[in-house]
Amino acid sequence: MREKITDDITRDQFWQFLVGIPLLAMLIWLVIGRVLRPLADLVDEVERREDNLLTPLHVDHVPHEVKPLADAFNSLLERLALVFDHERRFTADAAHELRTPLAGIKTQADVAIRATDDEVRNKALHQIKHGVHRMDHLVGQLLTLARLDPETGRLTPQPVDINDAAAFTVAQLENAALDKNIRLDNRLQSRCRIKGHQQMLEVLVRNLLDNAIRYTPKGGRVSIATEDAPQRVRLTVEDSGPGIPEQAREQVFQRFYRHLETAHQQPGSGLGLSIVERITRLHGADIDLQTSEWGGLKVVVEFPSLASRDGA
Repeated sequence: MREKITDDITRDQFWQFLVGIPLLAMLIWLVIGRVLRPLADLVDEVERREDNLLTPLHVDHVPHEVKPLADAFNSLLERLALVFDHERRFTADAAHELRTPLAGIKTQADVAIRATDDEVRNKALHQIKHGVHRMDHLVGQLLTLARLDPETGRLTPQPVDINDAAAFTVAQLENAALDKNIRLDNRLQSRCRIKGHQQMLEVLVRNLLDNAIRYTPKGGRVSIATEDAPQRVRLTVEDSGPGIPEQAREQVFQRFYRHLETAHQQPGSGLGLSIVERITRLHGADIDLQTSEWGGLKVVVEFPSLASRDGA
């Protein structure tokens, strides 16, 4: 009797498994397929998407467990779209800015070739030299700006003294100040240490000091100073030039922007303050444009001090 009951139970269980397992597997396959269909649609959308299409993906029906990944991917697409748009505009602006000095050099070269008068020829050659100098400055600024982002990812911030960068730049630009009879006040403190990149800091100080000297009239004043304040290191560059009106101070950090009232006074590329703003951002610093005590421009850059960063 026990053997018969055992055989009956075994036979019943066998048929249940034989029929139930395939049905259960089919049911599981249908349910999983239905649940993961939005994910498959998302994969198809990514595969069909063109390389230059960076609009966000449709994630309304994506499974809850996958939605954070899809949202992060959309956030990456948005950042890439901003970067590509920024680079497209930068390339277009750079091409336009380079075209202007090239056209001027070509025109003056034609004048020099056709000139029969030595005075006319010499004047044309002088203009060619001026155009080449302007183009050299512009290309240098463009290369500096293009180099900032790639180098940031490879360079590790190191403890540096901002006075070293400032003193090196002052020594480079002293002759330019003397040529215009500008009084260059050097008020650098003995020790102002921050965490950053020495070469980038030199570029920052050079752009600020070069702008101050170029826009300050002959016989004017330019000052560069550093201060080791609590938790902050302050770099200040001020001049007795025309300054920048308060309503235009936000725009001067845009690439290739030049204020109309000062653009005619000195040749330039409109990239100097854009480079300065980028370097300050990379160092976690703040930049503020003010009016100097002589009525010109005063630029104040505040870096986190080395002690405050180490404490953080």
